Amino acid sequence: MRDANDILEMIIKIAVDDENILAVCLNGSRADKHAFCDQYSDFDIIYVVREIRNYTTNQQWFRQFGEVLISQTPDVFTGYDFTGNEKFTKLMQFIDGSRIDLTLVDVTNMKHITQSTEPQLVLLNKDNLPELKNIFTCDDYLVGLPNQNEFFECVNEFWWVVPYVAKGLCRQEITYVKSHFEGILQEMLWKMLAWKLSLLYHKKIAFGKHYRYIKRYMNSQEYETFINTFANGEVNDVWEKLFNICDFFDEQAQLVAVSLLLDYDKRIAGKMKAYITRIKND
Repeated sequence: MRDANDILEMIIKIAVDDENILAVCLNGSRADKHAFCDQYSDFDIIYVVREIRNYTTNQQWFRQFGEVLISQTPDVFTGYDFTGNEKFTKLMQFIDGSRIDLTLVDVTNMKHITQSTEPQLVLLNKDNLPELKNIFTCDDYLVGLPNQNEFFECVNEFWWVVPYVAKGLCRQEITYVKSHFEGILQEMLWKMLAWKLSLLYHKKIAFGKHYRYIKRYMNSQEYETFINTFANGEVNDVWEKLFNICDFFDEQAQLVAVSLLLDYDKRIAGKMKAYITRIKND
């Protein structure tokens, strides 16, 4: 794998040598001093350019960044044909293990930069474009505290979906089960847990995309309980983890409700566990 400094030097040199590239910005985890970053972390790069069509119509130009294993152009999936000056993103996973997510922004349409709130470091600004600024704080993944409506919606969604999982288990429809368990139940648990941890630490916390940093804020016992809500593909194991996640969610919900003086029916967990136990034993 190439050295991170070598990759950054290459990215800047390409920009310096191209008169139509006016500026370079580094975004994402590599621009955030609070984020976890290692050799696998992406390089999220923005090039501010003149005449963006010169690049979007010349896919050979991207080869200078390295030997590509696989790439994506997500903006193409929307059906946009790049006849105007909209941004263009090229995601590149290289053979050597490094990855660059390169976004080209036309200088005549810089809303992609000016509207962004994620961390940003300006690495090059040839024309001293005033729109480009270093951003050292990240609000995108900050988790604060819920109001009554937000709390209710999370609680209601969790308990509403629990029977879906139980019925799917009785039918042994494991793809249906896993979709609801991992796509909804765990997501609601993570949201509730994040609220509880924000209360515990008396501040908004940036848990990162998909709550990737949540482990940092849990003690070992709590983390073990948390991990025991993850199910494999076996029906008996999912049944066990379904009861585990009900217990853990209820515990977190009660703590959040008491701390914020929110309404929460403490009987719901017992009623729901009795209901899915009956389904399981039918």
